[in-house]
Amino acid sequence: MAFFSLKLHDVYLERPQMQFRFACKTDKAKIKHFYKQQRYSAGFKGFDKTLLVIEKDIIIAAAIVSKIEQQNHQYLLHGLLVAKQYQGMDIASNILSRLTSHFTPLFCFAERSLQSLYLKNGGKLVDLDTLSGTLQTRFNTYHKHSRDLCIFKLS
Repeated sequence: MAFFSLKLHDVYLERPQMQFRFACKTDKAKIKHFYKQQRYSAGFKGFDKTLLVIEKDIIIAAAIVSKIEQQNHQYLLHGLLVAKQYQGMDIASNILSRLTSHFTPLFCFAERSLQSLYLKNGGKLVDLDTLSGTLQTRFNTYHKHSRDLCIFKLS
């Protein structure tokens, strides 16, 4: 069994029961329930893969990567969420590391308040014209509802 080290106030805790894995179709209801519990609206966009972090058979974090259209050559990270009681344990950074090794190029749209998370994990701020037409359309839709969005290229 693999161990996962968590940094909490400069002390590393071993969490042998924490599992990172990609979801399968039978997980879809649990994923929707997790997001609903966290009061977060996340949906599947098309050609999705969801990375789950599970502890004691409970989802404690998730992130969705969507290709949106088969011919799109770029991936969109969205719905990266860690349950409140697990925040501050570098789980989001671990998720980003795993996803950037699987999906290239990977982009995400995030509010400016999350900029430090993405920059410290190797993300770079990029302009709208860096995105494929598919992702530009998606960004423009999101931007209408949240004017403080930044575009990050993660891999």
